[in-house]
Amino acid sequence: KHNHNHYNKFLKKGSNPKIYEGAARKLNVSSESVQHGVEGLMYLLTESSKLTISEVDFQDSVLVLGFSEELNALLLQLYLENRKEVRQILSKLAPSLPHYHNLEWRLDVQVRLSLSHSTLTDRLITNPLHSTSAELG
Repeated sequence: KHNHNHYNKFLKKGSNPKIYEGAARKLNVSSESVQHGVEGLMYLLTESSKLTISEVDFQDSVLVLGFSEELNALLLQLYLENRKEVRQILSKLAPSLPHYHNLEWRLDVQVRLSLSHSTLTDRLITNPLHSTSAELG
């Protein structure tokens, strides 16, 4: 459960350089190495959760990284235990992008505002799904 909290904090707030420095001293490596390693693993877990990849696909993805079997099993467990929550967090963090409910209406307005005066072009762009080959010929 302790790992879950760090993972969720990372998703919501980003990384904490002080944690990297402490881990780097203990491991006798640079804090940049620790940071890159953590960010790489977070990317793997986040993208896997976002795409809801299967257990087998996750294992295949991790296998090529050359980790020990024990670490691969730990990463799989972390992924399986957190993927639902990660998806929920990501959906809350994702910006609400504008979207169109009626694409045909939007294209019609866009064509009317454009400088093009070709009625055939207007017809093709406005009603691409309703045109038949007879109408186009």
